[in-house]
Amino acid sequence: MAVYPGQEVGRPGGLPYYSSMRDPEIIDEELMEISAIADEAVKLERIVAWCAAHPDEVPFALHQFMGRSSKKRTAAPPE
Repeated sequence: MAVYPGQEVGRPGGLPYYSSMRDPEIIDEELMEISAIADEAVKLERIVAWCAAHPDEVPFALHQFMGRSSKKRTAAPPE
């Protein structure tokens, strides 16, 4: 049986065992810093590096950004 990073040996069904996530405020600050980068190529490189460094936090980050984008659409008053 192959063991992948984040998995516990002998866990039933081979389900991944995720370590506890860092503080959401820290994650949010890091992502806001990346989003403030003007150069799109540099921004993409930083996003890829961040995702590689924190793979277990990617779903949380996507959820945060999806929630922000929907709030922006609904918060704008109709003209």
